[in-house]
Amino acid sequence: MDPCSLLTDEELSEFADYKQPESRFSAGARNCRWRPIRENAQQRLPLVNLDARDNIGVEGMNDIGSGVRKGQLGGSGRAVAQTSNEEGCVIGMAVGEGARVDVVVSAVGPDKACDIASRIAEIIDPKLPMG
Repeated sequence: MDPCSLLTDEELSEFADYKQPESRFSAGARNCRWRPIRENAQQRLPLVNLDARDNIGVEGMNDIGSGVRKGQLGGSGRAVAQTSNEEGCVIGMAVGEGARVDVVVSAVGPDKACDIASRIAEIIDPKLPMG
């Protein structure tokens, strides 16, 4: 699965205007990064990353500061895990046994980042396999 195919420009426009997505392989995951278009360096807009991890499920989610909270998405019942720190928020979404997609939102503080990450998780949930 190509993480860049999971979000459209229209879907992302709810949060900010973004440059074209950047695809790369980083830290064992296929990554897609959307950088916001800023009017100035002081403007705080959300940076969005989607990481597809084929070899580690939500059980392997690393704590980045606030502990790891596990649960399920309301609509599909998909297993998820969430953690945050002062920089942002990560929501890992199960996509089968031992695989996940991480929604990573940063540069806007943990509360706003987790709100945006939750909304993005809802948007991409129907596009992901249940496993």
